[in-house]
Amino acid sequence: MLFLHNYTDSTQRVAHWGREIARAIGLPEEKAEEVYFGGILHDIGKIGIEDQILNKRGKLTPEEYDKIKQHTVIGYEIILQAGMFHELLPAIRSHHERIDGKGYPDGLVGEEIPLMARILAISDAFDAMVADRPYRKGLPVEEALQEISRGAGTQFDAELAYHFIRIIRQLPRDELETIIRQDAQPQRHLQEVAR
Repeated sequence: MLFLHNYTDSTQRVAHWGREIARAIGLPEEKAEEVYFGGILHDIGKIGIEDQILNKRGKLTPEEYDKIKQHTVIGYEIILQAGMFHELLPAIRSHHERIDGKGYPDGLVGEEIPLMARILAISDAFDAMVADRPYRKGLPVEEALQEISRGAGTQFDAELAYHFIRIIRQLPRDELETIIRQDAQPQRHLQEVAR
């Protein structure tokens, strides 16, 4: 149950930041909403990973990390078999790809990585850094932004990283903290996805 609660909180934030990036780069609102729903479903494959790995408080072993990495393919297969939301498949499969080709599961490089996945890679990484986890406190926002900046051009699409950093720095601090610390309302957002 801990995983489900953390999952829905996290996916809502990832979806929110993804949609903000999509809007910042001028995507039509329909595409920005696709990015949002891609963010909601991006980690759905984690339902196929054992709870003791997902909720582990200590460092993952290499074998456990290899299992975690399978969530992208598991999620892709779930949505593919469901026969719906096919426009979201790139977000689910490719959000851990890296611009330099060192990501997973397919080792895609640069613009081989679908735009939706490049956007969500940034919002997912930011959320992973700033959100509290069972095994550690979240990083300060500025430290997380420095990590995004350092990864621009290698881990992340440099232009998208620039837009994301600008979005975060322009937000009033109290609004930013509210978004980061929010308790999601998962039922409402999951119902939106199901429509």
